[in-house]
Amino acid sequence: MKKYFNEGLLPDEYVEEGFRRLLEIRKGTIGEAFRKVAREMSVEYQENYYDYIYELEGYINEVLRERTSLDMTMAEVISKAVETYLMDVFYDNTYTFLENYLERMFLSHGYSQKEVDSMNMSTLFDLVDNRTSLFHIKKTAKRRWKDRFYSGF
Repeated sequence: MKKYFNEGLLPDEYVEEGFRRLLEIRKGTIGEAFRKVAREMSVEYQENYYDYIYELEGYINEVLRERTSLDMTMAEVISKAVETYLMDVFYDNTYTFLENYLERMFLSHGYSQKEVDSMNMSTLFDLVDNRTSLFHIKKTAKRRWKDRFYSGF
């Protein structure tokens, strides 16, 4: 599996946990999966994020700028800032996530690690965005790999 890039505003363990959860999602679009996991994690670990207020200052300021009224608690502001940060990290790593997602899929379908390592995952899917369904990516990757495998590549 490829490593994910992040700016280090939160410890790697949170980012890795987010991507671990993303790899478990089977349905929906990439954007829906990203939003779901970012929301879950922004609430689930909310108390832990107070230790990172300084690092998240830019995101916190952005949340406060977007809100014209002060109807949010500090916990809600931090939660929204973390959600936004995680969404940025997820989008920055979209193709790395897809490569890891496909690697896991092929391994679960009985391919050996050696076969999976020989695949150039990035050639198995087209340009994607947050509206691309995970089902479409899996279907396209399977078809393209079969086409290459059976055509002698």
